[in-house]
Amino acid sequence: MLPIIVEFSEADNQAVIADGAHRAFLARTLNKSFSALYVENADKEYPYYALPNEWSEVSLHEDLSTVSRKKNYRHENKEELYKLYRDYNILGEGLISAPR
Repeated sequence: MLPIIVEFSEADNQAVIADGAHRAFLARTLNKSFSALYVENADKEYPYYALPNEWSEVSLHEDLSTVSRKKNYRHENKEELYKLYRDYNILGEGLISAPR
């Protein structure tokens, strides 16, 4: 399993899963440990594009067509979101996709 990327967000004063939320959810569900890369001292001017949420806010759905929003975005304006987006594809093809 690829390591999960966790970024400490100074804007929110907590850690945020920047890549690998599905892998972390699966590991938690199966009571398995996982490897993570922990990023500190990221530029405060560019916080992670999605707001952190608690595991209690995460739910499993059979059909995503009924889900109105998968993340709580920091901005409603997509142009502002793209400024904050981290492209992890440099680490390997297909790791994360741009916000929708």
